[in-house]
Amino acid sequence: MLKHLPYSPTVLLLLIQVNYRPPSRMGIAVPLTDNFYNVHPGKSKMRNYFKESQNTGKFKQCANKPSRAECNCEDNMKLSFSVAFSDCKEKALRMKFPVVKLPLYFVVEDEGYSINLTAPYFVSIEEINNRMNWKVSGTDRTSSMEKLRIYFQKTNKMRLYNPDGLTLSITGSELFHFRVSTIPGVSFCNLFDEFQIYVDDSPLAFPGRHLISTIVAVLIGGILFVAFLLHIYEIQIGNFFKRKSKRNKVESKTSTATASETSSTSTES
Repeated sequence: MLKHLPYSPTVLLLLIQVNYRPPSRMGIAVPLTDNFYNVHPGKSKMRNYFKESQNTGKFKQCANKPSRAECNCEDNMKLSFSVAFSDCKEKALRMKFPVVKLPLYFVVEDEGYSINLTAPYFVSIEEINNRMNWKVSGTDRTSSMEKLRIYFQKTNKMRLYNPDGLTLSITGSELFHFRVSTIPGVSFCNLFDEFQIYVDDSPLAFPGRHLISTIVAVLIGGILFVAFLLHIYEIQIGNFFKRKSKRNKVESKTSTATASETSSTSTES
């Protein structure tokens, strides 16, 4: 059995939103994958605005079920990394944006023994929901590995990596679901495993950040321009407000005197 060991000192579990699907190439508001996470059949599907999203997406355990209670999601399914139990999946590993060169370690468990995955157990890594904003970097390239890589790319369109010294970088946001599998022929069975990472605290998507920067720049420029005009024409804002306050005091005194004269006149009459 192949197991993954992504390492990070600040890993936390994040609760996935109800009826959630990861973003697609068309944007965060247009999910296109068939995999739902944390499914509640009685509630509306998240970001199901466009026809492309409405025509995709399928429930698994919760298919044709009126409520989540009838999906029969066990505790191990709720914590499973397998895409087969995505309906039951409730939490994912949370990491802050951006994820830069996250070390990946893989081990093979056999009859109680754990062995670090090394060559010739070359692996392929794919993102199950067809997301693109990620990159795997490896080390220790050898001529034999390059020959195998060329062969499998031609036959199965697989890109191979040496499991020694693998790092993962993610520049996108929200949920990424990866599957790691070894090449055929190095084991009596097909070794594969899956893991998920939820990238949080990402910056605003285009063009939000640019609009905010533009508005702030215009406001600062306007303030500087007004200050420049005041300096050129020697306009004293403080004196202006002082004159206005004095004028208000004079007007109030005048109105008071007029009122007193009117009252005295009425008394004499």
